[in-house]
Amino acid sequence: MPYKTIGYFIRGILLSNLLTACNNDNALLQNEGEIKVEVLVKDEVPNGIIYTGTPEMILKWMDKTGENYFIGTTSTEATKQETIDGDEWEIKEKNLKASLFTNKLNNSNLVWQLNIHENCNYDLFLDFIAEATTITDIDNDSIAEVTFTYRKSCRSDISPSDIIVEMREGKDIYLLEGIGLVEGISTKQASDTLFGKYNDKHNFDKAPSGFLNHAQIVWKNAIENEYK
Repeated sequence: MPYKTIGYFIRGILLSNLLTACNNDNALLQNEGEIKVEVLVKDEVPNGIIYTGTPEMILKWMDKTGENYFIGTTSTEATKQETIDGDEWEIKEKNLKASLFTNKLNNSNLVWQLNIHENCNYDLFLDFIAEATTITDIDNDSIAEVTFTYRKSCRSDISPSDIIVEMREGKDIYLLEGIGLVEGISTKQASDTLFGKYNDKHNFDKAPSGFLNHAQIVWKNAIENEYK
């Protein structure tokens, strides 16, 4: 293996040959004993870690920075009435948060947090693609990289969603941004279109070797699992 890696998927789907999955969602996932990631339920989160929303995934691991917790949450979709150009519309609202905490002796610290808020007067989609979430140490510096994926769209037809693969190490952020597939269309069928492809690579020109390749693998897995 060229680098240490651990992948986590709620439904136990493998990400290429990089990941080792297990049969029990609450079991320990690991690769050659180098990085160990535990999948938690909300009752197992230390009391000092405060988050809002419904947890979609909670991951715990140890690295050089100490005990780490990645928590991805979404809010319940809310609605409100607004007048737009003289017409009454029902506006949907939803939040998505991705947070990294460290914890030592029950003293918690928020390392970073992504907070996305979306409004929509049609059908609102804002959620994680859990099958495209990994914890890795690609650059072998004993500080884990967290890679996660979410989609967002406001649509009244079968248009694709925006897909964002976000890779973070400490406060460094790297992004792949593009559009997903139209539901019912395979990656092979979409090969000659813009669907299922990213069009922006933010900061990967400054990233350590291997980061972009890993993000591209995560992107492929996100596209293949968006509608599962």
